[in-house]
Amino acid sequence: MHSVFLWALFWVVLSRPRRMRTAIILSVVALFGALTEIQALFLAPLLLLRSRDRLVWIVRAGLLAGMAAQLAVTLCWPRAENTNPAVDPLSIAYGYLINAATPLVVPQSQIGHVLVATGPAVGIAVLAVVAAGAAYVMVRGTRGQRLLVVAALSGSVLIYVASVATNPDTFYDYAQFTSAQLSNAWLTRYGVVPSMLLALVLPVAAAIALRRRHRRPALSWAIVAAAGLAAALIVAQFGPQLTRRSYGPAWQPQLAAATAECHRDDELRFVNLKETLGWTVTVPCVDLTGRADADH
Repeated sequence: MHSVFLWALFWVVLSRPRRMRTAIILSVVALFGALTEIQALFLAPLLLLRSRDRLVWIVRAGLLAGMAAQLAVTLCWPRAENTNPAVDPLSIAYGYLINAATPLVVPQSQIGHVLVATGPAVGIAVLAVVAAGAAYVMVRGTRGQRLLVVAALSGSVLIYVASVATNPDTFYDYAQFTSAQLSNAWLTRYGVVPSMLLALVLPVAAAIALRRRHRRPALSWAIVAAAGLAAALIVAQFGPQLTRRSYGPAWQPQLAAATAECHRDDELRFVNLKETLGWTVTVPCVDLTGRADADH
């Protein structure tokens, strides 16, 4: 949900509504998106664009309200301090390749095998192709297209680096991983939006190339082909993939066991259901059995 909202907010901030109704709808979306994801604050520099358009600022009013709420909550109720050692810069760079670049061409289930066999080579190759597309946009694109690509690339790096730097843990120390650890590397959610932002560069370059195909046809069709290949590789990954939550624990068996436990013990008031990643959910027995709480 965080990733979907942050991705949507990127486009909402860049949008230019033509009608008041559209502006109001987007403003509501921006409000809920910013209330959901504190990283919406990273979009603040984009607010400098189209700063004289009244409808644009109606949209951004929702975003600013959400940002203000996030800042207020963060300052008044700060998070517990993360005492883990900082992730070293080399591991952050390697992690960016693993979580943002490599997934554009390698299915999640195969990333560990690819890392063991090639190290960072595949991720570097992906970044090189994206960088070439970005360079083409910088030279041949319109001002709006150039701004879009700059915002996407800078946002991609910023979101990943800031996420890992503020939430350090040993499973981000990719540069120190052994081959066995790399083979079991899992993708963090911090790389989802950075990967999506990387993915938009080649379609923008392809759109420019198609417009200019009569001037330099060989180069134009090469860029279009690269964008088409990238799209095909992403589409090939559509469908369920294994995640850290794929194997449960399942809710229904736990609910059945917890309900039976509550029926057996009249003094029991709460039960804990196992969630993923070591989390638990506390459920009152009265919600499972329908039995009136003796205290009331």
